[in-house]
Amino acid sequence: MYQNEYVELGNTTFTEKTRAVIKIQDGCDRFCTYCIIPYARGRVRSRKLENIIQEITENAKKGIKEVVLTGIHIASYGKDFKEKIELIDLLEEIDKIDGLERIRLRFIRTKTNNRKIHTKTKKIKKDL
Repeated sequence: MYQNEYVELGNTTFTEKTRAVIKIQDGCDRFCTYCIIPYARGRVRSRKLENIIQEITENAKKGIKEVVLTGIHIASYGKDFKEKIELIDLLEEIDKIDGLERIRLRFIRTKTNNRKIHTKTKKIKKDL
């Protein structure tokens, strides 16, 4: 069954005592000829920014120092929202969270990276 919005699944995945894996997006709109993802996982669905920030803030209060942002195609984060929110906007909000020291991006494809992300990430104070 195809879903139009990201479904909150609950608990954070922890890889270590100080690292949390946070899923921010699911699905893909690219429909590459060799790939089944858009058919199996559906179109891009991004998690609401507020929910991600709340989850990371709660984890930082518990001592988590590093978050790994993951999804099928995280460079597409926010493209399904009516308001204009992109991955860089999420990164800038995460950068404001006290107690967090490092942000990692998993599964970001270099083909879709753009100059705006590279330029703006230089302003992020946390290790990226």
